[in-house]
Amino acid sequence: MSSITIDPELKPGEFV
Repeated sequence: MSSITIDPELKPGEFV
């Protein structure tokens, strides 16, 4: 599974 970051500046569930 790719790394997922839940950042307020990004969309919820943004794949990076």
